[in-house]
Formats: sequence, structure tokens, C-alpha cells
Amino acid sequence: MADNRQLSIYLNDGLRQDVADGRHNFFGILIGAFESRGFKVSLRPNTEDERLESEGRDGYSLFHLETPFHNRALDVRLAYMYPFWRIESAQWREEYRVAQKTFDPTEVNEDDARKFTRFWRKKLLGNMGAASKHGSHVLVAMQGRLLDQRHGQAMTPIAMIREVLVQDRFRQVVVKLHPKEPYTNAELAALEEFENNPRVEFGSGDIHTLIEDCDYIVTQNSSVAFKGLLQNTPAVLFGEVDFHHILESVNRDGAARAFRNIRSKRIPYAKYLYWFLQMNTINAGREGAAEKILNNCRELGWEV
Repeated sequence: MADNRQLSIYLNDGLRQDVADGRHNFFGILIGAFESRGFKVSLRPNTEDERLESEGRDGYSLFHLETPFHNRALDVRLAYMYPFWRIESAQWREEYRVAQKTFDPTEVNEDDARKFTRFWRKKLLGNMGAASKHGSHVLVAMQGRLLDQRHGQAMTPIAMIREVLVQDRFRQVVVKLHPKEPYTNAELAALEEFENNPRVEFGSGDIHTLIEDCDYIVTQNSSVAFKGLLQNTPAVLFGEVDFHHILESVNRDGAARAFRNIRSKRIPYAKYLYWFLQMNTINAGREGAAEKILNNCRELGWEV
């Protein structure tokens, strides 16, 4: 590393142009933070060839939504909602630093947590999410590759729907397909198994409305379960994820126990959201974000 005071940031075309034009708050703060430490910052295309060449370049490499593959590369991505960001070296979400920590609600100030959650709930949801849950159905939030058991998943997504019907024998089950997933003919054919089941329907419409109307969420590791936290909605996870601490996990406890526990606990939603977002990510909307960015990189081995 001939000159380590260089930072290359790899971004897709539209985002790269916004950053170059000064139209992106977080990356503007990030660039300013590194320049204040004497770094020369370059914006590069987020292509496979460019990322592969990063290992031979001087300085450090910051990818966006890509796995870091050498010890001078890190990944930066949104932490589920603006303006919260994180910088990581791991490939899988269950390996992120927050995933390895223990959440202790007694260490979180209750007043701070309530104010924080009330503010973001109002800002993002209006009048939604504040009331106690009175839904009568399960929302099953689907992702992609319905016939495959992927990394960290307890079973395939199709098998997950079957398991919901076994473990919860009374509630209606609303299956929400991912609006941006290009499902194959084989996957759509597999879903036909549930079309004649009177307890199953395929939901559409606004995801926050679907969350508001359900009793609880089931998913592999979709961000829908994280959105549900803002609406006081518990979830059963069939896959590994970083926000597992207060949710039920089939991988951790088995399906029977996870479903048995789903409505039997008092969950400190506000304290958890404050701990996860305000205490364990970079809030680009608050003072001190630049130093948090640099500290994150230092913790992950960069000399900044």
C-alpha cells in the first residue's frame, strides 16, 4: 500500500452522480470526514471489474451493498431506514457487529427511547403503529427463490408457508409476495398448492397497512420484520439476520417454541429501536456523524 491516504468509493451510476453533485447527505458527510483526515477521495463505478481491481490500488476501498473481499475494503449500506447507515466488513447480516451484541433493555434510557420511536413513527407512518395489535391473521412476507433453501434459512420459503399452517392452526394466513422479485413459472406453480386453502390469501397493497392489520409477521429475514418493530408487531424469523434479538427465531429455538412464544412476551420495541438504530448505526441526521464514520472504520482496522 504505497499511499494509504486514498479512499475509493464504488457506487452505481445514478448514486455516484448524486454524490459527485453534492446531492447525498450521508456520502457528503463521509467524504468530508475522510478529507479532513488528509485523504484524497475518488468515486468509481460499482462494477465487478472495478471492485476486483480495488485490491491492487493504493489506499482503502468502500463498496456499497457489495461484499468486501480484501482487508482494505469495507461495505457501506443503509440500516433499513434513512438516515441510519452502517459500515461493515462481514458478508452476512448475522455476522454484523450489532448481531453479535447482547441487547439489554435496562441499559437504554426509557424516555430517550420513547421520544425517538414516537418521532420516527410519526414521521414515517403518521397515525399508524401506536395502538396495541388486534389483528386476526399472520402476514407471511416472502422474498425470492421460493424453492431454494438459501444460506441461513431453516427451510425453503414454500416449506415455510406450510410450517405456518401447521404451527398456527386458527389464524388466517396472508402471503405477501415481494413486488420486485421476478418469480419463475416453477415458483408460481408451487404457490398454487395454497390457492384452494380457505385459510390462505395472497395480499397486495401497502406493506405498512398489511403490517398494521396483522397479528404477527413470519418471514425468512425480510426487512418487513424490521418495519414491523416500528408498528409494535412481533415476528417469527426462519432465517438469520442482524435484528434477531427480540424476535422469535426458528433457527435458534425451533418452530414449535417460536410460534408458542410469539404472543406471550412483552417486547420493549421502543428501547430496541433506539438501541439498534441510534446506538449501533450512524445517524446522518445528527451532529457527530462524521466522527462516527471514522470510528467505525477504525474499529474495522483502517488507519484513519
